[in-house]
Amino acid sequence: MKFKLAKADLIGALGIASIVSPRPITPTGGAGYLFMVKDGRCYIYPGGDKLHDARVDIPAEAEGEGACIFPADKIGSIEHHRGDSIEFEAGYDKEDDRHWVKYRTELGASSEWSTYNPKLILPFDDALEKAKATEQEFPSAILQEAIAMAKPYLAKPNDSRVPKSFHSMQLFDSSKPEWAKGDGTLFASDQLRACWVEIEAFKGKGLGIHGQHLPFITGFLAKCTGTIRIREGASKTYIIADHGDGQRVLGWAKHVEQHNKFAKWPEKLDTHILRVEKEHLLSALRGARAALDKRRDTIRVVYKTAAEQTGKPGLMFLLSEGAGRAVSDLVDVEPVTVDGAGNKGASEGFAYNVSVNHLLDLVDPIKAHRFNLRFAIVPPSDKRKEVQFFRTIDEFWMDDTGKVVVPEDPQKDTTIQCRVTRFTPARTS
Repeated sequence: MKFKLAKADLIGALGIASIVSPRPITPTGGAGYLFMVKDGRCYIYPGGDKLHDARVDIPAEAEGEGACIFPADKIGSIEHHRGDSIEFEAGYDKEDDRHWVKYRTELGASSEWSTYNPKLILPFDDALEKAKATEQEFPSAILQEAIAMAKPYLAKPNDSRVPKSFHSMQLFDSSKPEWAKGDGTLFASDQLRACWVEIEAFKGKGLGIHGQHLPFITGFLAKCTGTIRIREGASKTYIIADHGDGQRVLGWAKHVEQHNKFAKWPEKLDTHILRVEKEHLLSALRGARAALDKRRDTIRVVYKTAAEQTGKPGLMFLLSEGAGRAVSDLVDVEPVTVDGAGNKGASEGFAYNVSVNHLLDLVDPIKAHRFNLRFAIVPPSDKRKEVQFFRTIDEFWMDDTGKVVVPEDPQKDTTIQCRVTRFTPARTS
């Protein structure tokens, strides 16, 4: 079998296929990429591990059809050759019981290697085709941004202290009554903190992503543009991205544990809503973080309706370190009410402990220069103690490249509205 590939196409394809490391296919650890040539195209598979698959196809000038495996430990040399194309040849010597593959470049570089029986790597095309009926479309850049916003709140994949459902981020749809209120919301939580990313373009589309797959998925999405498609197979979920006249595909194993229902504290519970300059608040928080021992992260947040320094509402952050203590700059705030919430902001102060790292995680990603820092005190009930928490709600628009924009007319523009709620509890001690 002989076939010729454009070098640029091949390098791009290998950049996608190598997101999944080729698994060993021999007792001695041999691994490789399956090149399958048919219908004027070359399909490249890394063989995949037990949890992941990948496939890329590019144009090929071919004499006949067939398949071969290119050894994984030799393929890196290809990108260092000059020229526009590379010609491959592969075959099998019965006498020596030897599979081989070789290539030659336009400028005379060549190589030949013993390789492996191509039947040792099985394509997943049939499973991908069977999942076609489940296909859903997503704007790739928006999905990438949504995952990036939710990811810091996801429990670590190896954290055995939380239920397994918290190892996955969940895009809720209306397929279950318990999920319906969250339709279009990507949720991630470590059972302490939480993040809800609400995007109109996600409504009616369900998706679960276990944290162990995120490096593969984010690496794949970073190389995608436009619209991608997602299919739910029997055992794997697949992302499909068109590229030229071909496709790029990534598959990952489906997880079993899902969140049973959608839940979020109602915004009407927020007792204090404090309008604040983002940079002023960040500066005070970063100063507090710098003064703390790196092994500690607790500070005390004090809100006064009439601070001694100005007679106006303000926030301060207190911390103690052994025999020392520190107080941050006063941060001016404006108590406001939103839809009936925040009605205690002008009349009642508060003082609670919180993780400075978690509070920074609420504030730092905010897109606006001024925003509302929200605080709630939820009275105790028969089933729980008093609950105190901080949260932010960030609302903005993105274009189809994931860039934040200000739409002239949200009703007519093609911009996508995004609403991100970030939540962290206060500490009682």
